[in-house]
Amino acid sequence: EGHLTIGVVSLDRVAPDTVELRLAVTNTGAAGSPALDIGQRFSADSPDAGTLAEVYLADLAHGRKFFVLRDGANAPIGSRDLTPLTPGERRVLWARYPAPGDGHAEVVVHVPHAEPMPNVPVGQKTAP
Repeated sequence: EGHLTIGVVSLDRVAPDTVELRLAVTNTGAAGSPALDIGQRFSADSPDAGTLAEVYLADLAHGRKFFVLRDGANAPIGSRDLTPLTPGERRVLWARYPAPGDGHAEVVVHVPHAEPMPNVPVGQKTAP
């Protein structure tokens, strides 16, 4: 949509039952073009604005979908970013999901209004 590029930075298992998805969003518009409002880009629901709430993972081999985890207040667990993306700016957003079983090496990442990103490997988060 417009000059927005989206890519997977990482998808890592951060606990036995949890994975963390990191997406890079970049405004590839030319200098002087308008900033892109990404507040509603990944979630059209007002309470979830600025989150990756509508991004989900799919395990095609087992016919399962994994939706963003939520906290006790039903808020998506992940970054919340409502600041418009200026031309040339790159930002990394993140969210946590239930982990596919141990034997699942890859999933498809589904982002609203974008082509699915297939064969995304599930890695292990390494200690800093």
